[in-house]
Amino acid sequence: MRLRTNTGYVERRVNLTGFNNPRLEFYAKINSFEAGDQAIVRVSPNGTTWTMLKTFTNADSTSYTLYAFDLNAVTLSNNFRIAFMGQMNATNDQIYIDDVNVLQRTP
Repeated sequence: MRLRTNTGYVERRVNLTGFNNPRLEFYAKINSFEAGDQAIVRVSPNGTTWTMLKTFTNADSTSYTLYAFDLNAVTLSNNFRIAFMGQMNATNDQIYIDDVNVLQRTP
């Protein structure tokens, strides 16, 4: 997916009831970020209380990079949500996100 400017927002719900050692993984790259531009990845057990996982800035990679986050510290539920939000100031400021997966890892 591609998010641009400050209007890009994607939120998806996934049932994580019964998951053990879940991990969120995705590839991302930024394009044309300047100082002050950012994109945010956050998760929520209920759509109300959010936990920030990553804030992308102009210091992040312009090449596709794999990002992985352990979700053990977050309350898992059947209403679990993952959100990607753009907070950039121009239409050519973009973040690309691919291959989003929630994996259940064995210990």
